[in-house]
Amino acid sequence: MKKHFWIYLSLILIIIVFVLLPANIKTLLGTTSLQEPVIQDTPQPYVFPSTIEPVSPSQTSEILFFQELSDGSSLLLMMDGDGNRTQKIGIFTGSPAWSPDGKYIAVGCEDTNFICILDVNGIPNKRNFPPDYESLSSLIRSEIPLPAECDAYKFPSWGLSSISWSFDATKLAIVCEEFDKSSEKKTGASVCIVPTDQTKPTCLDETDAVFKWTTRAVWSPVANILALSSTGIYTVNPDGSDLVLLDRDGLSPEWSPDGKQIVYIQRDIETQYYPGIVLINSDGSNPRWLYKPNPNWDSDALYYRLHLSCDWLSTNCRLTWSSDGRYVSLSSGWQDVYFFGLFRIDLQTGDIIILASDGGNYSEPDWGP
Repeated sequence: MKKHFWIYLSLILIIIVFVLLPANIKTLLGTTSLQEPVIQDTPQPYVFPSTIEPVSPSQTSEILFFQELSDGSSLLLMMDGDGNRTQKIGIFTGSPAWSPDGKYIAVGCEDTNFICILDVNGIPNKRNFPPDYESLSSLIRSEIPLPAECDAYKFPSWGLSSISWSFDATKLAIVCEEFDKSSEKKTGASVCIVPTDQTKPTCLDETDAVFKWTTRAVWSPVANILALSSTGIYTVNPDGSDLVLLDRDGLSPEWSPDGKQIVYIQRDIETQYYPGIVLINSDGSNPRWLYKPNPNWDSDALYYRLHLSCDWLSTNCRLTWSSDGRYVSLSSGWQDVYFFGLFRIDLQTGDIIILASDGGNYSEPDWGP
């Protein structure tokens, strides 16, 4: 009887110990099957690292842009951030730029001999506002002569390739591109800092190859530093000091509203041909694709994708960031690379929508505050 008691007790103890064994030991003993791997959801699109409201106010803030007319002149327009309420402003040149407070617009005028400062409050709320200088006289608050270094330029549609306000609105960074008059090929550029009070401007050293081949100079919205598009993407102080290379294959940079990131066009390292859009920290770290190029150029699907047909001298592929950090707008080819439209990328969802694309050439977008 005692023998049976100890046998029963031993069996009970064995059952109790086995129940309490860790799961991994049970698995080794073959009593529990391995769990199937959990399939994670598709990774979410890149989200700009700041608080993003569900309804963005930048949908109704305004974007400046140019439309090329049949006679080759450039009509300056503005529209809401969702592509609605397009408003004609007038015939201008260069590269339009909002002031930091949104009260003024800097743009080339008078056959690109001057930079005109326009008073935004003077723009009538009429879609058919006549685009002629007589009608625009009331808009022009002041005219700033271009520096002497820009005198060599005589091609109004291309010479003033970049205008950017300093964060305190006291200066403009401009780029004047120079062309050979016979071949119309670019021979260099001048990067100049022009005070808005019309005191003496200063220009960076033209013997430096980086400054000589600059196509765009963009002021940080929060600091006294420029991002340059030249033989790559650089940052530099306005006096030409502390020149730093961020990406040798990039062009057309634009600062984020908080000054912590830069978005720009980059050639795919693998193909060295099809450009995409990259986000990078302002110190050059953590580059990542915002819009990755598709090398399958002959694919039917690519017909409906963006054709960022940029080259190192092109002003078409300009990027601009909404003031709340949610959207990036750009000019790009679509369906037909010879006609450029305006598009908007949502950094929260990755969605791309058309703002303007009706067979015309649209370029130089700049998003207001």
